[in-house]
Amino acid sequence: MTETHRTAILIATGAVVLGGLPLLASLKFDFNPMNLRNPKVESVATYLDLRTDPATGTSAIDLLVPSLSAVPKEEERLAKVPEVSSIMTLSSFIPSDQQQKLAFIRTAAESLRPDFDDPVEAAPTDAENVESLNQSVAALTKLAGNKSGAGAEAAKRLAGGIARLAGAPQGVRQKADSVFISPLKTTLTGLRQSLGAEEITEQTLPADLKADWVTPDGRARIEILPKGDPNDNEIIRNFARAVLAVAPTATGGPIAILESGQTVVRAFIQAGAWALISIAILLWITLHRITDVLLTLVPLLLAGVVTLEICVLIGLPLNFANIIALPVLLGIIVQGASCRA
Repeated sequence: MTETHRTAILIATGAVVLGGLPLLASLKFDFNPMNLRNPKVESVATYLDLRTDPATGTSAIDLLVPSLSAVPKEEERLAKVPEVSSIMTLSSFIPSDQQQKLAFIRTAAESLRPDFDDPVEAAPTDAENVESLNQSVAALTKLAGNKSGAGAEAAKRLAGGIARLAGAPQGVRQKADSVFISPLKTTLTGLRQSLGAEEITEQTLPADLKADWVTPDGRARIEILPKGDPNDNEIIRNFARAVLAVAPTATGGPIAILESGQTVVRAFIQAGAWALISIAILLWITLHRITDVLLTLVPLLLAGVVTLEICVLIGLPLNFANIIALPVLLGIIVQGASCRA
């Protein structure tokens, strides 16, 4: 059957291969090594979730400038890049309109200071707590009355819960105290401290924070964040290229991943080309006939082209794992040549 219709088969195969060549223009290389991992694994899923938060900086690009005085100029240039969503520098930690905000804080502090400065009374006894809880139940019950609606139902549920707490053993109320009162004390302490806010300058920032943004020799770091979904390879690729076009000395995860992917692709193309040349020479030495050499190489080359075309059709990009199929195909060529010899 194959022998009888070999001409038709060859023509059909050539037509399919040639017709699919335009698909190779859409062939992409997935340079993100995280896509080789199982996204359902808890650690990977957590990382991908955290990565969507710009505050984590997992998809940020860093630029080192000679000094803090050079930061505004570079920041202005980078802000014009459409792929950039925001820029972080040391000055990002210094609030704007501080005098106006400090005036509001001082006004609030003067109003609240009497409550904070009052001497702390002794903790109430358990009997006093029960009495206070019962009073709250009575007030909520009276407030709800015979009314209907979400608010009244919520008041009745709260009254029921407080009543159960009032009738529970003392140990239950002590646990409730540790759950509700201790965090409240922490919050009030934080509020008291915030009311004593002072003006923030580069000199008053914590030293460990400044060390993350300014080197001992005075160079300053600029952190650049992408616009869009950082888990989208195309967005990260465009982001890295756009930033490099403006700041060629920029570094960071997106640039490292992009450049390493391009390096791997170039390396495999060069290795594949040199390997094919070497194999063709070896086949010529072994088989002594150009026809036999072509009969060995052409089918494998066609198989490789069709494989790449199918990858485009099914939406399977090349990555660091499946690109190793190239040397495997070359190994098949050598094996086929050995068998023919």
